Amino acid sequence: MNRTSLKFLVALGFLIAVAAGFLEFLRPGVHLTPEARDLAKADRLAKLGNWEAAGPIFARLERRYRALGDARNQIYAHVSRFGSEEESSNLQDISREMQLTLSKQIVQNDLALKQRCLEIKSHIDLNLDGVSARPSLEALGRIAKQRGDGDAESRASGELGILAFLEGNPSEAKSRVLGALARAIVHRDKGAEIRYLALMGEGLAETQKNDLAIWFLNRALSVSRSDPDAGFPQLVIAGKATALTQMRRFTDSNIVIQEGLSYARSHGYIGFEVDMLAQSGYLSESENRNSEAIEFYRQAADRAAQIRFNRGLAEVNAQLAALYRRAGNLPQAEICEENSMRAHVLMGEVYELPHHLAVQADLQEALGNRDAAEITYSTAERIIGTMLHNSPTASLKKFVVASMSEVYVGHFRLAAHQNDIVKAYDVIEEARGRVASDRLLSPDQDHRSRPDITAGERKLAILQMRLLDTTDSRERHRLSDSLTEFEQQMTPEEESTQNIKDRERPSLVDLQNVLAPNEEVLEYVLGDTESYCLVVTSKGRRLVRLAARKAIEGLAEKHLSAIESKRSAAAEGRDLFSAVVAPLGDLPEGINLIVVPDGTLHRIPFSTLVDGTNHYLIESHSISYAPSSSVLAEIRKESAVSLKAMLAVGNVSYGGGSPREKKWVIFRGLDSLERNALTPLPATGDEIRTVAAALHNLNGVILSGDAATESNFKQEVAKGTSVVHLALHAFSDKAYPERSALVFASGGNGDDGLLQVREIRRLPLSQTSLVTLSACDTSDGPIEGEEGVSSIVYAFLYAGARTAVSSFWMIEDSSTAELMRSFYTEMSHGQPVVVALRTAQLEMLARGAETKAPFYWAAFGAIGDASHGIEGSKP
Repeated sequence: MNRTSLKFLVALGFLIAVAAGFLEFLRPGVHLTPEARDLAKADRLAKLGNWEAAGPIFARLERRYRALGDARNQIYAHVSRFGSEEESSNLQDISREMQLTLSKQIVQNDLALKQRCLEIKSHIDLNLDGVSARPSLEALGRIAKQRGDGDAESRASGELGILAFLEGNPSEAKSRVLGALARAIVHRDKGAEIRYLALMGEGLAETQKNDLAIWFLNRALSVSRSDPDAGFPQLVIAGKATALTQMRRFTDSNIVIQEGLSYARSHGYIGFEVDMLAQSGYLSESENRNSEAIEFYRQAADRAAQIRFNRGLAEVNAQLAALYRRAGNLPQAEICEENSMRAHVLMGEVYELPHHLAVQADLQEALGNRDAAEITYSTAERIIGTMLHNSPTASLKKFVVASMSEVYVGHFRLAAHQNDIVKAYDVIEEARGRVASDRLLSPDQDHRSRPDITAGERKLAILQMRLLDTTDSRERHRLSDSLTEFEQQMTPEEESTQNIKDRERPSLVDLQNVLAPNEEVLEYVLGDTESYCLVVTSKGRRLVRLAARKAIEGLAEKHLSAIESKRSAAAEGRDLFSAVVAPLGDLPEGINLIVVPDGTLHRIPFSTLVDGTNHYLIESHSISYAPSSSVLAEIRKESAVSLKAMLAVGNVSYGGGSPREKKWVIFRGLDSLERNALTPLPATGDEIRTVAAALHNLNGVILSGDAATESNFKQEVAKGTSVVHLALHAFSDKAYPERSALVFASGGNGDDGLLQVREIRRLPLSQTSLVTLSACDTSDGPIEGEEGVSSIVYAFLYAGARTAVSSFWMIEDSSTAELMRSFYTEMSHGQPVVVALRTAQLEMLARGAETKAPFYWAAFGAIGDASHGIEGSKP
C-alpha cells in the first residue's frame, strides 16, 4: 500500500468517526498526520455549521493535498471550501461546478467523497432554485444510509422536509423536520439541532406565533453557545429579528439586526447581508418609515442579484411590491411582484406561490384587468386545495388556512366589486371554519383515540402533573421546556382527517333554505382597505361595505377594554355599532341575529353594542354566533338529537385551599398551570344541582367532588349524552392553544385532570345538542385568519356538539351561577338556547346596579345552531 492510499484510509477513518460522533472514544496512541488532524477539525466545524472557521482550513488543505498529489482529498477540500464561500459567490456557478465534479469517476467510486459533494450541492441549490435540490438530497440520504452515517441521513431527511414545506406538503415537512430534530438531540448532533430549532423558530415567526418562535430560537442560541466551536448563529439572528419586530420590540430588534449586519459585512457574507438588510426594511416598515424601508429592500435586492441569491430576490421583491402598492405606484409594484414570482418559480416553491398570486391578482384588479385577477385567484386557490389535501390533521389544515387567508379575502373583495354575492359567499366559505366544516362533512369519521396517541398523552400527563405540582421557578421553567419539546414531537400523531369525503360545502341557497323567516345571518369579512358584511335571510341576500379592518378592530379593542373594566361601555358600544351594524340599515325588532365574526370581532359579544336609541342590542334581538355560514347550514341539515341524557360536572375537589385565602372575588379561570392556584368554586355545587333539577326529565349524571375527574368525564361522555354542563376552572393559553384546558380533579393513574383542546376534539359528541362551558375564557384563543379562533369551545364544535355556550372573558363564580339558573329554567320551559340565554341575560341586566355592567351579564354567547331547545326538557 502506497503512502497516499494510507493517508486516504486514515483520513476516511477519521471522517467516519467524526460523522458518527465517536471521535472522543478513539484509543490514544493513534498517530495522525497534520493533514488528517486538520481535516477532522474542519469537518467538525463544518458539521457544527461554523463554515467561517472551517473554510480557511479547507482552503489550506486543498493547497496541501495538491502539493502532495492527493487528488481525492484535494477534491474533498475544494468542494468543502464552497460551504464557506456560498455567501459571497455566484450560486449558479458553484452549482454547475458541483454537477461537473459529481460526474467525475473518482467521485462516483468514493462514497464518502460523493456524500460531501452532495451535501454541498444540495445546500447551494436550496438557496439557488429551491426544490431542484431534491435529487441531491435523496441521493445523499441513500448514500449516508449505505455508509451507516446516521447523522447525515437524518439531516438529509430534515432538508427534504424543508422542501416538502416549500412544495406545499406540511404533513411530510413537519414529520421529517421534527424527526431530524429529535435525532439530533438524542445523538448530540449540535449543528443539526441548532439548524432545525432555528428553522422552526423562523417558521413560527412567519405565522405570527412569536412567543413560541422566541422559545425555539433561544433554545437554538443556547445550544450554539454551549460549544465554542459552533460559530455565529445566522439563522437564529434572522429569526429573532423577525419575531421581535412583530412583537413591536423595535429597539431589541434593531440591536439584533445591527449585530447581524456587522458580522455579515466584516466577513463578506453577501447572502446573510441580504437577510439583514431585509430585516432592516421590515423594521422600518413596521415603524411606518416606508421610504427608508424601500431603500433597505432595494439594497438587499441589488446584493442578492450579485450572487444569484434567488430566495433573497423573491422575498425582497415581494416586500417592495407591497410597499409600492400602498404608495399608489402600481406599475413599479407590478414589476417587483413579477420579479418575485420569477424567483419563486425558479426555486419551485409552491408554498409561497398563493401569497404572491394574491398580490399579483390585487395588482391586476387595480390596473383594471378583473378577468385576469379572477384567473389568478382561482389558480392560487387550486394550489391551496392541494396543500389542504396533503394536510392529514386538523392542526395542519388550520395552519394552511390561517397562512393563506389573504387569498380568500382578496378573492372575496374582487367578487364584491363585481357585485357577485354568490361567488363572494363560495370563496370565503371555502376557507372559513374549514376544520369544523370538514368534520361535519364526514359525520362517520372515527373519533376514538388511537393507542399510540393514548400512550403519548400518558407521557404528556406525567409532565403536566409535575408542572402542576411544583412551585419552584427553575423547575417550572425546565418542565415547561420539556413539555414544549414533547408536544412538538406529538403533533404529527393527531387524528387523521385524510378520510374525509370530498363533498361540496352548503351553497348560499342551502343556507337560505335552513333559515327561519325571523333570522338574519351577518357574516363579516375584514380587509386591509375595506370590509364587508354579507347579510342573508331566507328571502334575500346583500353585501354591505364597511370600514377597513384596522378601524373596526381598533373600536372593538376599545369596547372590550371598557367591558373588562366593568363599565357600562355604552360610548364604546355605540361607536362599534355605528361601524359594523348601523350601515346594514334597519334590523326589525325581534329578529334573531346569527353573527359570523372575523378578526377581533370574534372576541366581542354583539349583545353589548349600543344602538341609536341608546339601548343594548340584546334588548331588541336574540344573538348567536357561528364559525361560518356553511357550518351553520350543515349542522341544521343533521337530524335532531334523540338521546335523553344529561351530564353535569362541578364542585370539583381541587385541593388549592379555601377561596378566602386566595381571592375575595372568585373567578373560574387560571393565569398559569399551578395546583395551588386551583381555588374551590363553591357556587358550582348548587349550579349543577340546579341544572339537574331543571332538566329532570333527562337521565342525569352528576360528577362532583373527588368523582369529578377527567377519566370519569370521558367514560360518561362515551356512553352518549345530549346535554353537557361543565362548571369548573379553565385555562386559556394563546401562545400554546393546544394546551388550553378545562381543569377537573386529578384522578391518579396518569389522569392529570387537564382536558386539553387536543383531547376535546376527539370526544364522541355527535349526539350532543348542547355543551355549556361555565368557565372562564372558553371562547378565547389566537385568531387564525379565516379559520377562526383556536379555542376550547371550537374544539367542542369540532367534536360534533351542535351548540356550545361559552365565555368571552374571565367570569365571576356567584354571578355565573345565577345566570345559569335562569338559563336552564328557561330551557326547561322549552325555550330555544338563544332565547333562553337572552332572557337570562336580560334578567341580570334589569336586576340593578350590581350586575348592570356587561361584564356580568354579557360574558356568555351561544355558538353553533342555537335555534333549538332540548328534547324532553319541557315538563
